[in-house]
Parts: sequence; C-alpha cells; structure tokens
Amino acid sequence: MEEMDITQQRDILMRKIRRRFMIKAYLLFIAFVLFSVLQWVLVLTFPAIGDFLINHEELSIGGLFMSLILMTVFVFVEGIRIAIPLNWLLTFIILEAVIIGMSRLLVMTCYGVMLASLIFVLVPMVICILIGSLIKHDFTLDVIILFVLSFVFFVGAVYFVTFYVIAQVKLAFYLYAALVYIIVCIFIMYHTQTINGNRYAEMRTTDYLLAALILYVDFLVLYMVITHVMLIAWEGIAKSPCRSAGRNGDPAESPPSIFGPTEAEDNLDDY
Repeated sequence: MEEMDITQQRDILMRKIRRRFMIKAYLLFIAFVLFSVLQWVLVLTFPAIGDFLINHEELSIGGLFMSLILMTVFVFVEGIRIAIPLNWLLTFIILEAVIIGMSRLLVMTCYGVMLASLIFVLVPMVICILIGSLIKHDFTLDVIILFVLSFVFFVGAVYFVTFYVIAQVKLAFYLYAALVYIIVCIFIMYHTQTINGNRYAEMRTTDYLLAALILYVDFLVLYMVITHVMLIAWEGIAKSPCRSAGRNGDPAESPPSIFGPTEAEDNLDDY
C-alpha cells in the first residue's frame, strides 16, 4: 500500500509539473507572436523603418539566416537550453533575428492583409492544438510516416512553387500553399502531443523555451505562405494593390519579375 501511495503521489506530481510546463510553453508562444506582431505593426506604420529595410535587404536575409543557425544550436545543444539566463538570451536573439528577417516581407503588405493572415493562421493553429490534445491517436508513434509524408509533400511543393515562379500560374501557388498548410498542421498536432505528454514521445519539462520556439516556427511557416495568398486575394477583391498607411498611402510595390515583361505587357507597349 505504501508503494502504491508513493507511485500515486509521484504520478500526481509529474502531472502538475507537466501542466506547469504546458502553461509556460503556450503562454511563451503567445508572447512571441504578440511581440512579433507589435514590431511588424511598427514597420507598417513608420515609413522610415520600411525604407531602411528595403535599402538594406542584406540585414533581413542575414537575420533570418542567423536565426536558423542559432535555432539549430539551441535544439541540439541541451546545455544551452537549461542554462539560465543564457537560454533566455539566445531565445530573444533568435526571436529578434526572425522578426527582422520577416519584416522585409511585410513591408510589401498592409494592415488588412496582416490581420487576415493572422486570422487564417492562428485560428487553424488553435484548432490543431485542440485536436492534438483531445484525439486518442498518438502521432508520436508515426514519426516515420510523418517523415515520408513530409518528403512527398515537399517534392510536390517545390514543383508547384517552381511552376508558379516560371509560368506565373496562380493555381500552382495555391496547390503549393495547400501542401505546406496541410503538412504544417499535422506537425502542429504532433508538437502539441509532445508538449502535453502522456504519449510515446514527449518533451522534457525543462524545455519550455524550445517548445514555444517550435510552435512559433510552425506559426511563421503558415504565416509566410498565407500572406502571399492574402495579397493575391486582396488585389482580386479590392481591385487595387495592398496599401500601407505608413508609406504615405502609396501602393505596396510588387517585386519585379526575374523573367522580364510578359507577352501581354509587350503587346500593351506596342500601343
């Protein structure tokens, strides 16, 4: 009986520790998103910031590249993840580097596209987190299946995005976005189960910063894809380019085509 009581007490204690870990991870993820959105709003509001990012694109590219390297180090070096305050400092650097890298993309958008993108990303993320928490199926047992499925979807996504860039066929981009969206949503459910525990694979309760960063990366991937979809939808519905109020009302410039003018544009030039 005493051994049973000790086992039950240990189980209760582990559940409490896991619950605190979950709360920390999800609250940190929310804080990361709010911190990012706040800075992106500043980019859209103040034209000087947007102009600086446009004139110094190497900063955004370098920031994003640096965040990928630091994120890799953070994932594989356990000693850094548990060393306070080094883990918090590295997390902040990763977060800020990602925000700077993403800001250059958001200069070309507006408040409406940003809000719509956030809705179409955060609502499905919440749904996937709820499904991953409530569903009985253990996604952590299907790592090989998820890897193979991800590879197949990756090949399809590369084909469709290449087809879109070369042939300028919007349907190809929609298919690419759908493939990325589906696979990321599946991984959100997988990551949710590793965070919540009581599955075959689960995250250590000391890795709340890593858990929040993983969810944040899922958010970023969906946000990058959906933002371009929202830009296309905005121009189709509003019949005008997305305008950033912070850039004196001027329309957001579309990136120049790497293949030069299309045949239709050449015909217009003849007139």
